[in-house]
Amino acid sequence: MRVLLALIAFAALANHPLTAQPQPPAPETYDVVILGGHVMDPASNLDGVRNIGIRAGKIAILTAAGISGK
Repeated sequence: MRVLLALIAFAALANHPLTAQPQPPAPETYDVVILGGHVMDPASNLDGVRNIGIRAGKIAILTAAGISGK
């Protein structure tokens, strides 16, 4: 019985937010990637160099971080 209780306590602690190790998100892959594109958006006043990820014919992400594509 003590072994069973110890296993239950261990399982509960292993999934506790303070002890569980966060997993990094899997990197996304886009259909088309434009690296270092000059992006201008008058609505947000953005005028800079960004990486553009396109998926299913639509812009999925505009980011300064590195991205990868097919």
